[in-house]
Amino acid sequence: MPAYIVTKEQMVAIEEQSIKKQKHPIWELMKAAGTKVAEQIMSFAKKEQKITILCGKGNNGGDGLVAAQVLKKSGYKNVTVYVTGIKDELTDASKKAYQELTPDLLITDYKQAILKADIILDCLFGFSLKGEVKGVPKEIIDLVNNSLAYVVSVDMPSGLEADSGKVYGSAVKADETLALSCLKIGQIQAQGPNYCGLLSLIDIGISSQIIEEIAKVKALMPQEAAELLPQKETTVHKRAAGVALVIAGSKGMMGAAALTAQSALRSGAGLVYLAVPQSLLIIAEQKLTEIVKIPVKESDEATFCPDSIGDLLDVVSQTQAVAVGPGLSEKKEAYDFVKQFLSKTESSLVIDASAINAFKGKPELIRKSRSQKILTPHTGELSRLIGMDATEIQNNRIDAAKRASDLSGSTVVLKGAYSVIASNDETWVNLTGNQGLASAGTGDVLTGLICGLIAQGLSGFNAALLGTYLHGLAADLAVGDLTPYCLIASDLIAYLPQSIKYLEEL
Repeated sequence: MPAYIVTKEQMVAIEEQSIKKQKHPIWELMKAAGTKVAEQIMSFAKKEQKITILCGKGNNGGDGLVAAQVLKKSGYKNVTVYVTGIKDELTDASKKAYQELTPDLLITDYKQAILKADIILDCLFGFSLKGEVKGVPKEIIDLVNNSLAYVVSVDMPSGLEADSGKVYGSAVKADETLALSCLKIGQIQAQGPNYCGLLSLIDIGISSQIIEEIAKVKALMPQEAAELLPQKETTVHKRAAGVALVIAGSKGMMGAAALTAQSALRSGAGLVYLAVPQSLLIIAEQKLTEIVKIPVKESDEATFCPDSIGDLLDVVSQTQAVAVGPGLSEKKEAYDFVKQFLSKTESSLVIDASAINAFKGKPELIRKSRSQKILTPHTGELSRLIGMDATEIQNNRIDAAKRASDLSGSTVVLKGAYSVIASNDETWVNLTGNQGLASAGTGDVLTGLICGLIAQGLSGFNAALLGTYLHGLAADLAVGDLTPYCLIASDLIAYLPQSIKYLEEL
């Protein structure tokens, strides 16, 4: 099943239903959570390492107390536990965990324990944070952030609000966050990605049926991504393998056109056409070997223009998918071309960059197109399209993508850390990718990849899901060999075969 992403209210409802329907008392859920957390720590920690566990008064602290006892029984001798409150202030379940804790694990000097730790387990607040972090908890968090330890937060980095992803006062900058049962919305929007580090999902035994009844937003897992891969028959020929058209490029921006076309071909499409302004054809011919080029009439400034459309209609009729927009230019003639082209075609469209900007403040014009449409905006492009402040979009990425989808009648892929894929009735979040994707041209690669997958027979929505997953996975594989500091867009195309092979072998 997919992972689910929930609000605090939904998570509370899920736990309540688990207690009611599965007869899981909160203490059993705490034991399961603490045990799984300990197992995750044991998967990489050496038995001689110093492990400091910081526990708050709530159930998140109780998870840490259980984890401490499991680690102790498993032979980890350098485990210490600091609890921010006295026993009487703990929740009932946490009191039970406290009573079962070996007393010699408890310490009162948290400063030295933090400074000397190799690993810190943050169990101060979880998803139940209320208000600004002050006093001793803030002091502890600041010490943790200045330590050299590997920091693992349970459920949420303490101080990071689980719904908004905002920091109130101070928050733990975790190297890894172990989300219990479900991911939390605050982990993937606003400041969440900067504080959570590596996100891991921990199953604590809550029924998938209960989660599915309450949660609405999903995250694609590897096995589900693998099931979306298009299949090729042994006797397939190039046109049956999928034909795609890329409409892209202008003076100074032919690299965007090349990246989009190469990515579409590398996705597995059998044949890819690239339409370019006629005076720029020589650049495309020199850069691209396997792509078929189509020169079209151009404006005085060597951009696409309404007169370009007549040169495209025949090839459009031969394709299963069209990508339009990368490097297209921000000139009025190019915008007019996009608007008229959308009104004259029913081919599946992947709309990016300048082609999105052509509809600034008027997403309803995109809705009028009879085509299946996938938009791939970054935050700035989405802001211009729907008139929503860029900061507000970053703080509400899921809602912003859904709103854009509703207004434009399209599947929307809101690019960024944890890209959001939204359609009329489904919303997903992509978990692959890394900071190396903050490089020119990586979005063009995504546009071409989605276009190529549609050409191979996937629905627009499934192509957006799989394309976004493969795009991020290629980045993850690339930085495994390289570094996020040096990742460039063409590296993604080079690593696409490895990312597809990874899914094929699951």
